[in-house]
Amino acid sequence: MKIGFNSSFSNVKFGAKSKEVRLADDIQRKAKLVFPFFSSTYVDEFYNSVNDEKDSYSTRAEDLRRNIMFKIGKTRDTRSDFVDERFIRKSYDDAADDFIVSYFKWNKSNPKISRLGNCGENSKLALAALLANGYYNSSIVSLCYKASMMDKKTERPVASKEIDIDHAFVVTDMNTEGKKTIVVDPWLGFADDKKRALDIFNGYFKGEETKEAEKNCVEVFKRKMDLNGVKYNPKDYYLKTGFVFRPKSFHKGDEIKHITGRQLREEFPELIVGEIEKQ
Repeated sequence: MKIGFNSSFSNVKFGAKSKEVRLADDIQRKAKLVFPFFSSTYVDEFYNSVNDEKDSYSTRAEDLRRNIMFKIGKTRDTRSDFVDERFIRKSYDDAADDFIVSYFKWNKSNPKISRLGNCGENSKLALAALLANGYYNSSIVSLCYKASMMDKKTERPVASKEIDIDHAFVVTDMNTEGKKTIVVDPWLGFADDKKRALDIFNGYFKGEETKEAEKNCVEVFKRKMDLNGVKYNPKDYYLKTGFVFRPKSFHKGDEIKHITGRQLREEFPELIVGEIEKQ
């Protein structure tokens, strides 16, 4: 999913942020200083925003983007081979407790080839930093866009279309026992509550792809009505749309996350911000 480089936070309303959000933001900023990732998408969108298609700079930007994306893919393969080989004889559940630790050990020991990454690498970074700081109710999720035709009488969906936006980040409650949902997204460079995060995602990711999902949802429902011999009356329905979060990986139990957090603190004390809460 490509984004408009100049759209950065232009649609977001700023205001007072809770202490949990401020701390989550401090953690993601510290993590990016410890493990900075350079993204091919940044290169692509920056050059596209300042050059036209016929400009030689655009051609060079595309060559650079492809080269970085190739290296990111190669790095991902190398990193996966290293991690997977260690756990080949373990079950997934047994391996999950120190997968994320080994992942960043590899990054630290291979600085020349491990500094390339997009949202996938940054979401793992956010999760590692949160676990290291004792925020165990944290998980990587993917961003999806959902369009639903709603029946006005029953307020129930009669047709839906959902698409994957190809973007990953982390959600956490920052030890509020589920009272708050905070989004931590180092790739976009922010941490905020869910409502404001959705405003940011709307500013970055709504476009032709989401419009197509809405159009498809309506058309599928109309065809369904025609097949059933029922006349479609638009006054009886309305279109409900929005971004939704879907589980992506590392949704493991509290015990595993506590173990992982302890290992991360031992290996990477530089990720720690302030004092760790006792739990």
